[in-house]
Amino acid sequence: MGTIRTYAGKYVDPMNLTVDDVCIEDIAHALSLTCRFGGHSLSHYSVAEHSLMVEGALQTKNGWKCGWHNDAADRKGYRSALLHDATEAYLGDMVRPVKHGGEMETYVQAERRAAAVIAEKFNLYHPELTVIKVCDREVLEWEQEWVFSQCTGLDARAAERMFLERYKVLSD
Repeated sequence: MGTIRTYAGKYVDPMNLTVDDVCIEDIAHALSLTCRFGGHSLSHYSVAEHSLMVEGALQTKNGWKCGWHNDAADRKGYRSALLHDATEAYLGDMVRPVKHGGEMETYVQAERRAAAVIAEKFNLYHPELTVIKVCDREVLEWEQEWVFSQCTGLDARAAERMFLERYKVLSD
């Protein structure tokens, strides 16, 4: 079908990702420049920042409001939350009504394949844990108020840097 050139200089077929195609630098960079809500916010609010929020919500739900728990399973869960939207780095973001409106089956199938590849690459829970979906919905509810009333999201470079720093901590 074709390829895209990634930030890291790879040429990948987003509809048929492989483990070798995927790298954390591409994900962090692309998600930091991808605006949530189709760009309909007061200012730029990135998928990378959203991902950090979801990972933080999972930490809070688990009772660790600061720092990192040292258990490998907990780090895998937090890493899974941080990377829950990583497919969007390769397939782009799509607003929820379009994506789930029934006409985007090709995209949905590609997203499922990409999610499996990304989970394999980064040792994530797959399929996604229910608790991560719950955190994602909770953050979405909060974002819908904040993003349209007083949003002052991180600039893209800061979001990218924070995303990479968080990933590093969760991967050590």
